[in-house]
Amino acid sequence: AQVNLNMGLAAPWNFNGNANDVSGSNNNGVVNGATLATDKWGNPNGAYYFNGVNNWIQVPNSASLNFNSNTFTVYALVKVQGFYQGACHGNSIIDRGSADNNPGAFYVRYLDNYYTNGLNCSNPVPDILHENFYAGCSNLFSNSIIAPQYIQTDTWYCVIAINDGTHLKAYVNGILDYDANLNGIFGSSNEDIYIGRHNSAQYPYWMTGVIDEIRLYNRALNTQEIDSLCNYNPNAPVPTDDITADFTLSYPANCDPKTIQFADQSVANNATVVGWQWDFGDGGNSNLQNPLHTYAQSGNYTVRLIATSSTNKKDTFDFALTVGNDPEFATPVGDTIACGESNVHLSCTGGVTYAWTPCNGANCNSSDYFTTITGTTPFVVQSTDINGCIDIDTVYAFLTSNEDGVIVPNAFSPNGDGRNDCAKVIHTMKLNDYYFTIYDRWGEKVFETDNPDACWNGEIRNKPAQMDTYGYFLRAESSCGKIFKKGDITLVR
Repeated sequence: AQVNLNMGLAAPWNFNGNANDVSGSNNNGVVNGATLATDKWGNPNGAYYFNGVNNWIQVPNSASLNFNSNTFTVYALVKVQGFYQGACHGNSIIDRGSADNNPGAFYVRYLDNYYTNGLNCSNPVPDILHENFYAGCSNLFSNSIIAPQYIQTDTWYCVIAINDGTHLKAYVNGILDYDANLNGIFGSSNEDIYIGRHNSAQYPYWMTGVIDEIRLYNRALNTQEIDSLCNYNPNAPVPTDDITADFTLSYPANCDPKTIQFADQSVANNATVVGWQWDFGDGGNSNLQNPLHTYAQSGNYTVRLIATSSTNKKDTFDFALTVGNDPEFATPVGDTIACGESNVHLSCTGGVTYAWTPCNGANCNSSDYFTTITGTTPFVVQSTDINGCIDIDTVYAFLTSNEDGVIVPNAFSPNGDGRNDCAKVIHTMKLNDYYFTIYDRWGEKVFETDNPDACWNGEIRNKPAQMDTYGYFLRAESSCGKIFKKGDITLVR
């Protein structure tokens, strides 16, 4: 079976700041008292809290919410924080139908021993140790249901109910909780959908807890799709076999600026680098890993390396080379100091001697230079190699903060004009534990990376993505602490 979590998606509510239907079908919820809360992944205002008294979200009925095929799937990501003590002790996550046996009615709830002792309505005190999730649709069961998994409070649960036309199945955290035969036609309904309660004055079944996300499908999901939903984790490291093309260069012929030794520095993740295509910009090319090339004339050239991995992934690195001037061999690295600190660490490699300017310490002639700054400061480093060749470059030490040093633009235009063609995180500080993902309005990932310098080119599976607003999630850590950002990026063409 295949995983396609967009197919048959009638209404997804991700509760990211509101109760809108993010599919664009306008099945937007009306919030009645429920308040925004932190979601499962620690993002503020990414879920809704229901207080168990008078909080709910109401979704007006529409044609797109009537499952005429008589098959459907309900997915909910919830955290239970209390139990209803009214009549029958029901707790409703999502519910349609003022009565459970109405045509087209369905629900996902949790209750104390609902199918085992039959005492939940007659006993005024709920059995909070033996609460379990369950689902129903128009009371079409032909056998009793025993749901074995008992709820632990303050724990996140992935709950999925599936009507495949002949069976009603409930999954908790991806594990089949029960499977009941159905004996009838599900039917259609003109009633609204309620989240956090049941539409009944006698049995309101108020919920106490947090709902992160709800999805309704007009089809039955397969087991791979259930696993994909219940095991999704945006914070998990994502294995990749990507390749990054890179190279360095040196001048081996007594500082002759026209004869250049290129050295491949390409890296492949979970693969090896097996191919190199060099274009030196003057008509010359090579397939060697580390070619030596002599230019006939001075001038400006663009050197291109296309590296290929053992998994047939390719990456391109372009380098603007000036031939005829002083050779370039040194690699200086600046520093970013956050939170008002002033100690700076600069470094330069590739030479044998170094000279830093301005000099405010005893290590001005070292590869590693430690000094202090009071604001963003440029430093000039002169490096000399073993042949006596000199390379001079300028690096910067930035004084910044999490707020000023990490910015996610709200729009980009991948039209090839060389300006704002790529959606990326702009940062002037060192970032660790980095994860950046972009997803479409249906919650499907279109781009993700753990490289702070990588960006999305506006393509999905090598085809231009449509003009739209895409969501993003950023997690990283700097010397100032943890960074979490969540918002929207508009693709404009």
